[in-house]
Amino acid sequence: DAVKTMPPRIRRHVSVPVGVGFGIRDAATAQAVGRVSDGVVIGSRLIQLLENETRDNASLAARRFIGDIRAALDAL
Repeated sequence: DAVKTMPPRIRRHVSVPVGVGFGIRDAATAQAVGRVSDGVVIGSRLIQLLENETRDNASLAARRFIGDIRAALDAL
């Protein structure tokens, strides 16, 4: 799987942190990517989540989603 093999290969050629910004759809995938990269970038999944929420619920939905991601990454 390229997501697992690319960050270590890239690290050999750069002196900056290596983040992955594709395929992060939930806490489990964030944690899997966090094991091999220096950071995860979440964009489109968060937008998809918010598109399905009412304006009143959007903030709570975002906090829950990001909180789950944060907890998964903190568990590493």
